[in-house]
Amino acid sequence: IDGESVPAGAIYEMTTSTDHVKQGNTSLKSNSNQVRIEVVFDPTDITGYENGYLHMWVYVTDFSNINRGYIELTSSGTCDKEELGWLVPNYIKKDGWNELYLPLEKATPAKDGVFNPKNCNFMRIYVLWDDGGNSPLIYFDDIRLVAKEDYVEDDTPGTDPATPVDPTPQEPETPVNIDPLML
Repeated sequence: IDGESVPAGAIYEMTTSTDHVKQGNTSLKSNSNQVRIEVVFDPTDITGYENGYLHMWVYVTDFSNINRGYIELTSSGTCDKEELGWLVPNYIKKDGWNELYLPLEKATPAKDGVFNPKNCNFMRIYVLWDDGGNSPLIYFDDIRLVAKEDYVEDDTPGTDPATPVDPTPQEPETPVNIDPLML
């Protein structure tokens, strides 16, 4: 998912921007004190990525003002059911660009149903800011799944636990095609 392609039916409380870009020509930029992205897509088999990562670039002007947020992949077609999830404050660790590798095998499962990797069909990202302060700007770019073998272990903050072997990581030999997720 990125600023180049906004899937039909997707909910974005964001706009496209050329201010901060990591992939392509545009990224998704927050335009309120709340960030929300919801995308429903055709059921996609991601079984080859169960030990891999959900990758994304996130640019934040003031990470210390992030109150809470969650990133979810589900197989239910909606949020909070058959889900894998990650808490945003656990991964965004600095102002500026944060390259996130969210390990699928370490995701928090939903209490309502078990995620079915053969039927991945929904993604939601939301971020909320502390009250009383100015809302930081936040940008998302290059959201995609990556295979574990394409990355090596690293303890760099915000990567938990992988970082690319080289600065321009190669796509897996058989990349998963989650069309709306390829921003």
